Order: sequence, then C-alpha cells, then structure tokens
Amino acid sequence: MNGTQIKEVRSKYMSLARCAIFCTGGCESATFSRILNRCVTFKEKIIESSIKRTMDAHWYVIYKNGPAEFDDWTIPVECLQLTYSNTCTRHFRSFILDQWVNIDKVKLSLYNDGVEMKYILFDGRGPSWYSWFEQSRILNSSWTNIISDPNIKDFSIDGLDDGYSIHRFSIYGPYNGCDMETTYLFALDIFQDACSPEWPMTITSFPKIIYSPGDNMAPMHGSPTAYRYADVMAILVKFTSP
Repeated sequence: MNGTQIKEVRSKYMSLARCAIFCTGGCESATFSRILNRCVTFKEKIIESSIKRTMDAHWYVIYKNGPAEFDDWTIPVECLQLTYSNTCTRHFRSFILDQWVNIDKVKLSLYNDGVEMKYILFDGRGPSWYSWFEQSRILNSSWTNIISDPNIKDFSIDGLDDGYSIHRFSIYGPYNGCDMETTYLFALDIFQDACSPEWPMTITSFPKIIYSPGDNMAPMHGSPTAYRYADVMAILVKFTSP
C-alpha cells in the first residue's frame, strides 16, 4: 500500500466495522482483509488504493502475480503496473477479492513486455471470487477452442496439489502420464512437479506463468517452443451498471 502505515491489527474478531474504529487519531484511511483478519491504518487518504484502473476506465485490476503468497497485502507501486518489474516484490491483491459484490465480468490476461498475449473473459456473477473461474462461465477468449474443449480435465484456481505436483490457476488436460500432459495455462509458485524431469524448461525464479501460445493446449513434454512464459498474469473486473 502506498502510504504511511500507522498500525496493523490482526484478530479473529476483526471486521470492516471494527477496522473503521481503529482509524482515529490522525488516521485518514484503512484497509481490511477478511481472509487475513487484518486491519491496517494509514496517515494518508488513499483513493482507489486497492483498485487499479486500466486504460479502459470500465476495467479494474484486482490481482497481479508477484513473488509472494496469494494473501499478501503490501503493494509497492510497481506492482500496480501490467509490466514486469524487478522491484515488484509482492502480489497486488485487491480487497474486492474478499468482498465480491456487483461483479459483472472478469478478465484473466497474460502479458509479456506490457503486451496482452492471451485472455479469457468470464461471467463474473457469483457468490465469491472463486466461482467465476470455470469453463462453463467463459464468454470469450483468444484461445478459440477453450470454450468447448472436451479435453480439459482440470479448470480451477487451486489446481493440482497431490503431494507430487503443485499447479495453480490450472487449465490442464488429463493426467495420463508425463509424456501426454497438455495445458492452456498454469502457474508454479515452486518447481514441484512429478513430471518436471520430462519438461524441457529451465526455471530460476517464481512465480512462473506457463501458457499455450496457440489455439489449443500445448504439450508439456515437447519442444520448449510449444509453450511460453508470461511476465504478468492479471485479473480484471468490470462492475455491474448502477
């Protein structure tokens, strides 16, 4: 968060109302995380501090990958940009993820050098931020076959975590053996995958966003040119009209 922090309070009883009570005596703004039960107060009045507008004023960035845990709330300004930055040391994670209200559409975008390489547009209406990431909710995509692709077997944010492999934001084909695995997209926080010896890739930093550059799923065991790495994965939302 770009501001002078006054204090941070964590409590299992923390709520938005309780957090507001802490904002006194020189406090001009505060943020509350329901997942972390955390309230942080600031000296400055921070406008749209946890929402980042894009060039299209109707879309807001609510998540951007970075080398930190999904629930991190410390946000250097470099992490609000849709380009890779060595000085960005955190995820950007908006409070909107915890207070999923009046969301109409969600867009997941992959960027390299600030250029959008792939995207998926979802119906965002639902009870939580997890509910939109489903194949049945896809409205449009630069992966032309993804909407009706019957070969997708894992389409989930949590992805695969079976003790041998860990994938997040997974859009993956059947797990029928290392020489047959295919994917549209998945993210690695750590290089833990039972099939990694079969992958012709070298990974030296995390997170790593791996995606198919074509219209279909890319084979993980094939040539390194069969898939790509994205600099940035961003999740954007568009609100319902008032």
